Amino acid sequence: MRKGTKSCVECRKRKVKCIFEADNVKCLTCTARGTKCMTQTKVLRQNQGQATITTASKDISLEERVAKLEALLISQASRDNSVSIPQDGNASYETPNTSDNPEGHQRNSEKASDISEYVSSIHTTSFDSPVNIATPMEPVGSLFNNAIGKLEASSADKNRPVSCASSPRSLSFNSRVCDELCRDLPLPRLMAAIVNATCSWWDTWRAVGSWLKDALSQNGLHTLQEAMNWTLASSEPPIVALGILCLAICLQQLDAQIHESIIGQLPRPPGQLFHEYFDRVHRLIINHTGYSSTEPGVELIMLTAKTHMNLGLLKNVWILHHRAVAHAQLLGFHRPHRKNRDETNSQITSRHETWFAICERDLYTSLLLGLPYAANWQTIGPNLRGERGTLRFFQYHMIRLSARILDRNQLGLETSVCDTQDIERDMSSSADEMPREFWDMPAALRSGTIDEQAYMGRLASQFWFFQAKVLLHQPLMIQSIEDHQLLYHRDACLAACRDTLRMYHLMRSDSMSAFSMVKLIDYQAFVCSAILLLGILGYGSANAPQISTTAENVIDFEIVELTMGILRNASLVANNTMASQAVQGLDTLAMLVRYSTNREKGDLCTLPREDSVPYMKITVPGSGVITISPGKLMTS
Repeated sequence: MRKGTKSCVECRKRKVKCIFEADNVKCLTCTARGTKCMTQTKVLRQNQGQATITTASKDISLEERVAKLEALLISQASRDNSVSIPQDGNASYETPNTSDNPEGHQRNSEKASDISEYVSSIHTTSFDSPVNIATPMEPVGSLFNNAIGKLEASSADKNRPVSCASSPRSLSFNSRVCDELCRDLPLPRLMAAIVNATCSWWDTWRAVGSWLKDALSQNGLHTLQEAMNWTLASSEPPIVALGILCLAICLQQLDAQIHESIIGQLPRPPGQLFHEYFDRVHRLIINHTGYSSTEPGVELIMLTAKTHMNLGLLKNVWILHHRAVAHAQLLGFHRPHRKNRDETNSQITSRHETWFAICERDLYTSLLLGLPYAANWQTIGPNLRGERGTLRFFQYHMIRLSARILDRNQLGLETSVCDTQDIERDMSSSADEMPREFWDMPAALRSGTIDEQAYMGRLASQFWFFQAKVLLHQPLMIQSIEDHQLLYHRDACLAACRDTLRMYHLMRSDSMSAFSMVKLIDYQAFVCSAILLLGILGYGSANAPQISTTAENVIDFEIVELTMGILRNASLVANNTMASQAVQGLDTLAMLVRYSTNREKGDLCTLPREDSVPYMKITVPGSGVITISPGKLMTS
């Protein structure tokens, strides 16, 4: 600024004379235009201060760019397996205070904090894709691999590394897929902050199948941060996708109040980023037959299905489980013997454990939806069925019993009393083979007989058992409305609903929050509570359908009210629309029960009417709103 200049910034910019009147802090030009009148000296000081801030910001930005360049070199070295770089034990996991560098989002620099400093000496896991292997499948392969002739791999195949792709073109394609998977991820320090803030789900979920568990154990990895380090540093797209899916689950767990500082640094809301990463994994890996027909690909499908189940999207879960069954069978997971001479005993055990988990989840999902199952549970070998009285023994029998119920329903025999009683005797026999302490899990946990992991396993298995009993008797309970000889099945269904809700209360009161992310159980609680309320209204009663005030009905209504309170608390959790919709539906049914109870006291029906017929709108979680009106027995 020229020495002696008295004009303000606005007048100097417009090149007009700056005139001040007496006792006025603004010049005539700024007063007339309504603009802020600032001296050039004040603006100069502000510019100098801003220059200092900009210089500091550039220094921080330069530090970030250098870290990203190091990450790029380390990741490339890890992929080539040519250099072993020691891990920095002092890696920072603090949340950055500065804004993200807009030039930043390069693929390999976007891996979490010590993801970018990952040790390349960790074992690199390769896998086969049956789509790309030039080996004849059964039964054609057995014609050339027996006592007469032995199938040998070609010399080219022997020297070729086992991977999902071996040609330069395929390797280039894999690299492009990895780049697309890791596009626009958060900056390293921010990603580390997200993982550290929301990693509690990893302790209870763990791996669905055995492949990921074995791979992490082989590399000595235990925490979620370490698992993501390993997956995102891989050059195999299905393994990278596992890390992206874990990041998406972490983003889903961010709380708007607790993690406000982290959310403020994200480029988009956590929910939007979750769907972006989730859809990216589904589009690039799960929908690609070559990638999904691998061991990590099957693992990815199962983890995706579990995420859908926790969102309450049960139909999507059923489809994904059927896809996992198909790919697992292509890989030979169901085969009882060695797939080849090189397969070790530990690999056979791992393959069978994964197949057991797939069968278990496929049968459970199919039972809830009443749809056909895909897994041939009879291929589960005797060594996986467990000893009598163990949790594995009970889980195997639940797979078998669920298959019997589904077979009955698919054959159109769901109202067959003979078949239903036969399955019920089978269920009772399986339950009697379990020790008494198996059914009293809280006492066993308090006494130290079982640990927390066994407690959660027993709780989930018993929840499945009582749900199966509800679905076993429900068709005959409906028939008991007009055929009172079937009242036994009505009472059995109501008793199973009470036991299922008892398990639900234990799940939601779990201090370990192992089931806090599982929203599907809120839907099951709605179904069982609705059945109890309908039972109070006289559903299937031997007399005319009217309310009765027996002690059992009073207890049932108290159970439903307790369940509604738990559902209200669960609905406060972010994204749990399943619980909030369940509360709305049960509130409406409970209102009908209260009206029916007080009808004899002279209370009038306040339900809306259409053509003089009362009707009621009930919210069904995951389905929408249904409208019901009195049936022929109620109107009579």
